[in-house]
Amino acid sequence: STYIRQSHFIFKNSSIQDNGFYKCLAQSKAGKAEAQVELIVTKPPPGPVHKIQTIPLSPSRVSVSWLPPLNYAYNIAYYQIRYRKKAGGHHLVFNT
Repeated sequence: STYIRQSHFIFKNSSIQDNGFYKCLAQSKAGKAEAQVELIVTKPPPGPVHKIQTIPLSPSRVSVSWLPPLNYAYNIAYYQIRYRKKAGGHHLVFNT
């Protein structure tokens, strides 16, 4: 007799368009069975920004600039800048 010990369905290079419900149907002389699963493909996180530059503008002001992550095809909602004095203490957080 022949039987399947394990069954797998592998999505390679899946995308958000593959999201949905998938159903597996099995039938044998013993009867029928089915199971449903939901596939949720999420966006990968972006990589790090690059070419970060800081330019002092005055004793209390600085300009911070960067380029977005390379080869990232999705929109980035915002960037976050964290600042903390050398002496320690709490971070100040700025969303762009």
